[in-house]
Order: sequence, then C-alpha cells, then structure tokens
Amino acid sequence: MKYVEGIKKKLFASFGLALLLAGGLLPLFTAQIANAAGLLTARTIEMSSSANGGLTAGQGVTYTISFKTATAGAIEGIVIDFCDNSPIPGEACTYTAGQSITLTNVSWTGGSISGPSDTTTSNWTIGKTSPLLILSDAGSSVSEPSNTQVTIVMSGFTNPNYSACTGGTPPNCSFYARLFTYTTNTAATSYTPTSTQSPTDQGGVALSTNQVVTVTSKVQEQLTFCVYTGASCSAGGGSVTLGDSTGVLYTTGPFVDVTTQYTVSTNANYGLSIRMLGTTLTSGSNTITAIGATAASSNPNHDQFGMCTYVTNTGMTLAPQSPYNNANCNTTTQTANQAGNATGGAGSAQFGFDTNGSTGTTSTYGGVLASAATGVSAGSATGVIAMIGNVAVTQAAGIYTTALTFVATSSY
Repeated sequence: MKYVEGIKKKLFASFGLALLLAGGLLPLFTAQIANAAGLLTARTIEMSSSANGGLTAGQGVTYTISFKTATAGAIEGIVIDFCDNSPIPGEACTYTAGQSITLTNVSWTGGSISGPSDTTTSNWTIGKTSPLLILSDAGSSVSEPSNTQVTIVMSGFTNPNYSACTGGTPPNCSFYARLFTYTTNTAATSYTPTSTQSPTDQGGVALSTNQVVTVTSKVQEQLTFCVYTGASCSAGGGSVTLGDSTGVLYTTGPFVDVTTQYTVSTNANYGLSIRMLGTTLTSGSNTITAIGATAASSNPNHDQFGMCTYVTNTGMTLAPQSPYNNANCNTTTQTANQAGNATGGAGSAQFGFDTNGSTGTTSTYGGVLASAATGVSAGSATGVIAMIGNVAVTQAAGIYTTALTFVATSSY
C-alpha cells in the first residue's frame, strides 16, 4: 500500500513540475511572437524647429524621419505613430487632442522619400489622423536588402502644444514616435495602436520641444549729413568767395567754385532727399539774376547765378535732380577765389537755380538738389556742388551775398 502511495506522490510531483515549466515557458514563447519584428537601427527624427506648437515657430515644421531596416523585404507601408508617453511598440499610447502633435497639414510639399524602390512621393498615399501617420505605396513590390537606409522628409507638422506633459516641464516636453515598416500597403493601412499588424521592422524615437530663446537688439534710424567747403567734413568750412581772390565778378567770363561738398549716409530704405533753401545773390534791393528752373550754359556779360551737382562716391543711388543734374557738371574746375582775372571753369556744364516759391529754393521746404528713391536709399554718398557767377556791365555795384541751407530728409 505504501508503495502505491509513493508512486502516486511521484506522479503528482512530476505533473506539478510539468505545469510549472509550462507556466514559465508560455510568457517566453508569447514574447518571442510579439518581438518577431526586426529592430530598426539609426532611428532619428530631425525637426526644423523644436518650438512649442503654440508658437508660430512650432507650426509648419519639417520632419526628417530616418532609419535603417533590419529585415530584407519589400517596403510598401510605413507607419509613424506619435505618443505622449512611450516609444515602445505594444505599450499603451496616450494622446491629447489639441495639446499633442498635430498632423492635419502634413504633406509632401518640398518633401521626399528614399530607400524604398518607389521614391515618387505622389505614389505614396498619406493617411493622417493625429497622432497616426501612415504612408502606403500601391506600386509593385520590390524586395530591399536589410540595412537599407530609409529617409522621409515631410512638412506641415505642428509640434505638441502641451499645457502639461508627461516628459518634462512645458515648454520643454518630451514626446515619442513608434516606427513600423510593412511589406504590403494593406498591412500598414490596417494598423491601429492596439493592433500593429505584424510589422517587418519596428523601433521607437524620443523627441522634445524646447524653449525658444528670443534675442533682442535695436538698430536706430540713422542719418548723417554734412555740407562743407574745407578739405573734408571734419575740416568744416562754410564760406565761398565767388569771384577773384577778393570776390569780384567780371563781365569777361564766369567764376566757378567747386569747393562745396556734401556727404550723406542713412539706413533708410524708403527714400532720401537733399533740399536747398535760399535766394540768389543779393545786395540791398539789387540781385544777380538766378538762372532759373531750366539749366543753361555760362553766358558772360549777363547776370547769372546758379549751380549744378554731381556725385563722386556712392553707396546708394543718389541722383541729382533738375535743374541741377546736368551730366557735364563734373567738367567744371575751380576758378573762383584766385588772384587776377582767372575767369572760366564752366567746362561744358549747364547750371540752374530755381527760386520758385512753390517748389524751388524759396518754398517752405526748399527745392530738391538730389534724391534717392525707395529701396535704394540705404548707404552713403559724396557729392560736389559747382557754383557759377556772371555779371552784366550794367549790374549795380555792391557786396552780394546769399545764405544757402541744405536739409537732408530720410524716409524709414
């Protein structure tokens, strides 16, 4: 009897051990089935901006999704499943609409796909229901070798806009993507977070939004303007002796002065003007006639006071304006303020001096000597003003003077 009981105990013990082994091996077997997919390597998602999706910089972002396959076979479907909590395939995937990644505007615009045999983006249908992005190719199936580099560039992503996140403190929040490849497009389009449809390869990627660093500096509106008769602006000078060394004009010919210069620089982009205000040469009630709004050549033994200007060095498109814009103004030479009857110096230039009260030098804001148009006014320029004086034999004696004011105005 004891013998029989001993046999029973051994049988029960053996049966218990068998159950124990079966209970231990079953999870291992199940895990092997679940992890039958190969592991994608060199997995990365590069974002053109890591700004929070609540900012403009975090919207319309370009993602470059890269990985290498582990298993040889066709690549007809690719799934990118974004999750707030975990990159591990098979685990629960949490997603909060309005806070997590948004795929509504994702497109191939400016994008590309390489790795699969079919690289024509129009052949790859985009399925996008945040947070799930499914790419499926209906073309012919071509087997690719293992270790194939796959790179996908797509635009239009809106980064997560977390008010609270599981992977950090807003706006520095981690989120995740799960990557899956399939040999058929139908397997990819059948994917759900709870049914991965036996992918060929799979893997996870971690991403993060980040703080945008705003750097602020200021550039002031700038305008420098200098009119001088010395060797340079720093040398100064504000007087012209228009005549011989004592300032006497002769009927035999003109005296020309080219010592007056101006420099101007500005960062304005919407226009620049240099205006001139003043009257012609005057002595009491007597005047030397201004040449007027129409440029004219030197005419000895006739009353003439006028000028022209030309630009010698320009970093902007500064252009002399009528009647001071004669193209031959640069042929003038200095004869004024010289000893003796050294008349001449007009070259082949023409001169003007418009004293019109509406648009000329006696108007409220003066007449325009030179200007730069919108879009070409930023920069600097240097110009020369050539003044001419002629008198008729009947001109009344006297000391004739005028004070000319030059005003530069920029538009920003």
